[in-house]
Amino acid sequence: MAQKEKQHNIVSVLGDISMTVLAVGIAGLTFVGVSGLTPRIGQKISENSPSILGVSTKQQALSFFPESVKNLPFVTELVLSGSTTLNGGIKANIVFAPLQASTYELPLLTIKNNSLEYKKVSMNPNFSLENSYTSISLTFAGQTTEIIDVQGGVTPLDLVVPPNSSSSISLTMKPSTRLATPVTLTIDFTEHP
Repeated sequence: MAQKEKQHNIVSVLGDISMTVLAVGIAGLTFVGVSGLTPRIGQKISENSPSILGVSTKQQALSFFPESVKNLPFVTELVLSGSTTLNGGIKANIVFAPLQASTYELPLLTIKNNSLEYKKVSMNPNFSLENSYTSISLTFAGQTTEIIDVQGGVTPLDLVVPPNSSSSISLTMKPSTRLATPVTLTIDFTEHP
């Protein structure tokens, strides 16, 4: 009977030890698995790292949305090309039909700032006529600035877009003489990082 108790105690002790080893093993695996997912103190996340846990660390701060020009007979095409990234921009290409010596208003695009910071955008225009014979002004945030003068002079601008906002841009064209052939205006928008 004493021997049965000793065997029962040994079996019980061995069972307890194996359960303890199993519990410690599960806890160790869980710790290693979770610690591999969390960044360590002092570990620097690379700026060029495209993702952490499958989520992109880069955000598109600015978005550009073209206005509809289908009801404007003096515009034959408005195309935005390129895509904005943290160091990118877009190009707006506008093709005008032959124009009279008159005033034309064109809603161009809307810039949306998705970030919590002010964003700066450089705007660089290029008109297809060498001596433009046309004054082209840009209106942004309630301010109008001539970007192309009648002699063909070009004025680049820096635009500041407030955080979490949408800002519209429109153009005013005033040909000083009749433009018998189609003309093209290209505007490069470059976001500053």
